[in-house]
Amino acid sequence: MDDIDAASHKLCAALHMDGIDPKEIEILLPREAWWRMWTRLEQKHRGMMQFDGRGTITDRFRYMGITYRVKETKE
Repeated sequence: MDDIDAASHKLCAALHMDGIDPKEIEILLPREAWWRMWTRLEQKHRGMMQFDGRGTITDRFRYMGITYRVKETKE
């Protein structure tokens, strides 16, 4: 288990211990950080992200129940 897996597992375990369903949690990340995390998870878990390279990529994904979404920036 690497750092992302270990941290995600600890977060989910802590949420469950407090009676919170991880499916209720959404974490917003800046686009670059979101992309790096998405890419790393896709490398570790080939096909998990279910994106075949066609069309536009989504702005969110779910990992261990928690939704990670791109934080919109105000320009």
